Amino acid sequence: MGCFQLVAGAAAVGIAASAAQAAWGLKYEVSPNGASWGPSIGVIPGGTVYFRMSAYFDPGTKVTSGSGIGNALVLSRFTGQQKISGAVAADSVTNVVRLAPNGNAALLNVSFSSSNILIGTTSATSFASFLVTDPTPYLGNPQTIMPILQGKLTLSADPTPRTLMVRNSTFGVGNSNGLNFYSDVNPPVAESGPPVDTPNHTDLNATIELKNSTCVSPTINSVGGGGSVAPSQSAVFSVSATDGAFYEWLKNGVVLTESSRIIGVGSATLTVHDPYPSDSGSYRARVYNNCGTPTLSSPVLLSVICGGDLNRDAMVDDADFVVFVQAYTQLLCPVAPDPCPADLNLDGFVDDGDFTIFASQYNDLLCPE
Repeated sequence: MGCFQLVAGAAAVGIAASAAQAAWGLKYEVSPNGASWGPSIGVIPGGTVYFRMSAYFDPGTKVTSGSGIGNALVLSRFTGQQKISGAVAADSVTNVVRLAPNGNAALLNVSFSSSNILIGTTSATSFASFLVTDPTPYLGNPQTIMPILQGKLTLSADPTPRTLMVRNSTFGVGNSNGLNFYSDVNPPVAESGPPVDTPNHTDLNATIELKNSTCVSPTINSVGGGGSVAPSQSAVFSVSATDGAFYEWLKNGVVLTESSRIIGVGSATLTVHDPYPSDSGSYRARVYNNCGTPTLSSPVLLSVICGGDLNRDAMVDDADFVVFVQAYTQLLCPVAPDPCPADLNLDGFVDDGDFTIFASQYNDLLCPE
């Protein structure tokens, strides 16, 4: 059975104006499911692969604007077109969506020309942007990678060996630069512009290669973690697999989403920081090989004990009682995904049932190690 192998490689476009300048440009990633992203993947003929394009910059990238030169903070605008070269007419791209908060519909236009699938147009209206009025929140935490668009590529059933490349086709149009970033040159005024070495960018491209080889399903060797944790601790899960290329974690059968607390949903190690009672449940890893064939692990159970530790200091004391009373007066928990830590019995309300649980833990005072 044939197998597509997608291998990411760095294609340097231009040469940096100075060795001291940091790298910046466009990054392409692929996924078997649109949730777990990585640098390489493959699909069997007739299968699908998701692709994503992001803007990135290394810390220290310099941006020039009206007030001078500053450090890049966050994406301002991308203008241009993408392409998947080496395609055949039976290959198709669908589900193209803009991930940047603003932009024009031309960015998502899909067409076929010769052996290229084109995404976007060569017009200045083919753009995506991120509008910032005050760059101050990014001064201590620059957003160094910013997803711009995502789509799904469906391959034809033709097993003929061929190579496809996902990459940039047009970088900037007319007076519109390929990439502009906001900078720290004059906060709180939001000023944007191109990196100092404007003509140069380093793109991370992806290559899809059709191979006549058998795709072996992953073998899961072990999965561990879970157990009982307190809110002041972290829950760590791990999976070891042979022929594993992509990873996906599920809780109670639902695919997890990366957040500030839940880290590594697309890797071999999943960490749940600052766990809430609602994080309790059954966790499983889904492991994909390079051809997108999945294997599901056995379940690992997590129990969050000492849920009454609402301020996460490893004790249930008067400070937690104050937090509980504030939640008790609200009664109804906020709409997900906002946490509702005082809902200790997970019924969507903070009421007398939760107070009974809280009181029993309050008497214990110290959370177990």
